[in-house]
Amino acid sequence: YQRTPAGSPKKFDAQKQLFDMMAHRMHVDSSMELIGKLLFGSEKGPEILKAVRPAGQPLVDDWGCLKSM
Repeated sequence: YQRTPAGSPKKFDAQKQLFDMMAHRMHVDSSMELIGKLLFGSEKGPEILKAVRPAGQPLVDDWGCLKSM
């Protein structure tokens, strides 16, 4: 993007693609935030979604349950 000449179609396309990706990411982030609030409440939702499992623990406790979804 930065090496492309200003005003060129390639630069415009790259910029549009970047903005589209950023808009999509913002949409996904806000959707996840809403889901967290609906599932866990407005106070605990963001806290639970930002929680990280300790190192060495599996990503999920019950793989069979996850696979059945």
